[in-house]
Amino acid sequence: MKKYLAIFPLCMILVNAYCQTGSSIKGVVTFFFNKYQGDKPDIGSDVWIVDSAAEKKYNEKLADSFYYANFYRGLKSSYKSMGQAPPQEVLNGIQQFGGNDDDLFKAIDSRNYSQFAAVKLNDDTPHSTVDASGTYSFQVKPGVYYVIIKSHNRTGLTMCEISGKMYYAKVKVKTGQQKDVSTKFDIY
Repeated sequence: MKKYLAIFPLCMILVNAYCQTGSSIKGVVTFFFNKYQGDKPDIGSDVWIVDSAAEKKYNEKLADSFYYANFYRGLKSSYKSMGQAPPQEVLNGIQQFGGNDDDLFKAIDSRNYSQFAAVKLNDDTPHSTVDASGTYSFQVKPGVYYVIIKSHNRTGLTMCEISGKMYYAKVKVKTGQQKDVSTKFDIY
């Protein structure tokens, strides 16, 4: 009996080590405060982790189309505000991601907002709030994840970003790997 009692803790340690992967997704979220103080932690930003294996309805291409169309439209607007014509690369990006037609972009924005709302309202989707040092962390199993970060201190002009600019990333996490998904939200 004593022999079994001595082996039992060893077996539990091995089982526990096998079950714990040590994998994580973590990052630092900042925003540009001003030209004198630079970047600050984006305290209160929200982070969601969508497991691609568990959530089959998440449309990565839709999120990418919104993100890049919005990005290129912003670049075009910046060039115009400086009185310059946007380079061809910017115009090509707008064309590629559906940002050249206002109605099409509004439709992409609306569909992406609906997708984001479904993620946000799903109680099974892991969620974290960025702390005072600007960090967040999730312990995850190995797999492919979509990381969605919504800024607390920077807003946009689209339906999806009116309450906070968005950042999207797709990451593949292996056993024991720590993935860093950090971002900085600019004024633009």
